[in-house]
Amino acid sequence: MSTIKFTDRLLRLIVPLKCMGCGEVTLENVPFCRNCLSEFAELVKAKCPVCGRDKENCICAGYGKTKFLFYYDTKISKRIIASMKYHATAFKADYFAGLLMLQLPCDANFDAVVFPPRSKKNIRRYGFDQSEMIASALAKKLCIPCLKALHRAGHHKEQKLLSAEQRRKNVSGAFTADAKSLSAVKKVILFDDVMTTGATINECTKILKKSGVRKITVLTLARTPKSKRVAFSRKKYYT
Repeated sequence: MSTIKFTDRLLRLIVPLKCMGCGEVTLENVPFCRNCLSEFAELVKAKCPVCGRDKENCICAGYGKTKFLFYYDTKISKRIIASMKYHATAFKADYFAGLLMLQLPCDANFDAVVFPPRSKKNIRRYGFDQSEMIASALAKKLCIPCLKALHRAGHHKEQKLLSAEQRRKNVSGAFTADAKSLSAVKKVILFDDVMTTGATINECTKILKKSGVRKITVLTLARTPKSKRVAFSRKKYYT
């Protein structure tokens, strides 16, 4: 058992888990209270606020290439993402990995799960990489490896502070791939916690293809609707 999982279980025995949506004590085995669990269920079923179709049939640009759990345009969606970014636990990661697995085709076969890593600065600050935690939990459920095949190159500004055009320019050349670890990999799941402009995902996809990966399935927790650009609020988030 990893140190993170052991610490997570120990804390859950001592301190009640708080709801990701409101901060109240959660129900057993889910990271939500009863009210927020109902709200989360509605969030997952919500139709696109732009075109009015469900996630699987959304006609907005880029949506067909990305599988995701919910739209990132409501208070609870922002609180969930903030909770994972600033207070991730192995329990939360495993919970969402189970839901994300249901977004994948039943007959699909993948060689590995990969993810764009969090900056070293933020890993030092918060003590974890939330995307790696979810990607690892998902890979374990699928019985495939989670590879640290993508690496950050040089110093780049945080994407959340930039406009859509600035994000595209900022992320250019921001990642490299470990060709050795990808040498036998042809089909991967590329996971990230949230997709806004798609700049990071597009850059990682380009790098993976240059390394010989033939098929890339993009999977995220949340996706910003095409016509909206939601900024994180650091004033309100729950553990």
